[in-house]
Amino acid sequence: SLCFLITSNALHGAWHFTGERVARAVIPAGKSRSYFNEIPYAIAGMTSALGRANQNFWITYKAEHPRFIESTGREGIRYPELSNASIKGRKGRVIRAPQRLLQAADDWFRTLFAHGEVSALAYRQAKNEGLKGEDLTKRIQELTLDTNSDAWGEALEKADELLFTNKLGKLGKGVLFARENVPGMRYILPFITTPWNIFKTGLRKSPLGSVALASRIAKAVKTGDWSKVPDGIAEQALAWGVVMWIHATNDPEDPWITGGLSDIDYGERELSRRTGRMAYSVKIGDEWYSYARLEPFATALGTIVDISDSLKSKDPDKPLEGPLISMTSQIRNKTFLDGIADLTRIATEPKRSVENIGAWASNFAASWVPNIYRSTSRAFDEEFPERGIWGADVEEKLARLGVRTLQRTEFNWPPDEPRIDLWGRPLLRTIEDAPKTDFIYRMISPIYKRTENINKGDMILMAWNRENPEDPYLPTGPKRSFENPVTKKTEYWTDEEYAQLRQRAGQIASEIVERINVTPDTKITKAHVDVVSQALARGSEVARIELIRARMAQDGS
Repeated sequence: SLCFLITSNALHGAWHFTGERVARAVIPAGKSRSYFNEIPYAIAGMTSALGRANQNFWITYKAEHPRFIESTGREGIRYPELSNASIKGRKGRVIRAPQRLLQAADDWFRTLFAHGEVSALAYRQAKNEGLKGEDLTKRIQELTLDTNSDAWGEALEKADELLFTNKLGKLGKGVLFARENVPGMRYILPFITTPWNIFKTGLRKSPLGSVALASRIAKAVKTGDWSKVPDGIAEQALAWGVVMWIHATNDPEDPWITGGLSDIDYGERELSRRTGRMAYSVKIGDEWYSYARLEPFATALGTIVDISDSLKSKDPDKPLEGPLISMTSQIRNKTFLDGIADLTRIATEPKRSVENIGAWASNFAASWVPNIYRSTSRAFDEEFPERGIWGADVEEKLARLGVRTLQRTEFNWPPDEPRIDLWGRPLLRTIEDAPKTDFIYRMISPIYKRTENINKGDMILMAWNRENPEDPYLPTGPKRSFENPVTKKTEYWTDEEYAQLRQRAGQIASEIVERINVTPDTKITKAHVDVVSQALARGSEVARIELIRARMAQDGS
């Protein structure tokens, strides 16, 4: 979480003080206009505040409350000392160490961003007053030294916005009210302000932000205050510029960047994982690097890519459905919206509702284990674990749910079986030829990477599904149940048996598919898809018979 926060804050701040400021300076905005020279003033302001930021970091970490805003001496600003901690003394401080680090890092960035913003705003105001030379310099110093000035007030608001801690709007306050008053809602949404602001900011910086811009303009017409409109115009100019660039350079059939449209359907999601072509990723060489955790850019860029792909889709309904599907996918992929994401999976995957409900309950129970431990433990795992929920009856499913809950605590007991893909290969978390020290990268980096490794069968499936969006073929592998030849009753595989089944079935199917004579230039027909389907069916049948015989022999039947 700390790496995620530092990376996101640094990138968001850098983009605001460079790209967005350049775009805003180009826009004629009358008395609210910006200047290119605001950028060096902002950089100078942040550079001069570096020592103060370091000091505020340590004070905030030790005192356990934000130091910077109180230190400005603005009228009416004071943060009380922490006095309501549930666990007192050294033990409590040790337990709260991750939270204290996050809070201190936030205050470090807030110190820099506020000083950079006030320096830029002071220059803007002085220039708009028509001042030059020594008068300009003197006026800038007056505005930056007076912490009760309007420039400082606006700078503090912008710092909060850049750190996603600004005040919530009406809708956000409504969600916060529901969290506080609806029984059980606080467990689905343990945090509101920062996640909500991240998501809202990302959408606002995407083409969907045109709606918010229209609202700003309507409000400006009514009140006469146009000061907030240029920021919205700059954001939308950049968003639509990126849309046009990606639309011109990105081919959905062979993309260099992906959004989340292929991440909704379970079969599509598994296909993406098998090929290494992850959602919300950029391809460099033959490796895919995920940008899913680099907020708010992940939300904005993912939406932009989805809109571009929708416009290029051969499905006539996609251009209209794309933005809505994109938002659903965004929710599913945000780790800070896990509670809503679990509920979204339940609603959007009715065929897997039992498994998804169980997953939600299990995730909720496991969430009581500190995330710093679970994240670190997961970083040591080179393969994704198989944590599906299945069984012949409610009792068997509940028993497996209990096992999954223990596994999701990441205490490595009971041990996990690896998730096996359609072609019998373990599904790897990162690159296939990674050294054993790759766990260090997985633990500290907010960017995931996977090597593109496309089986010939998946190449056929992707080509067919692109050309036939109304009739996609998205196989998900062998069933988790079988009919006992003696009792004629349906039984379910154990975790170990199911891993063996998928591995054996996938290997047989892969050997058959590799004999199909196709190249990347071959026109894929229904006949090719039928061969793949038959290969998968053959692999599943042979593996199923082998495992049934092994089980019968073990049982002495």
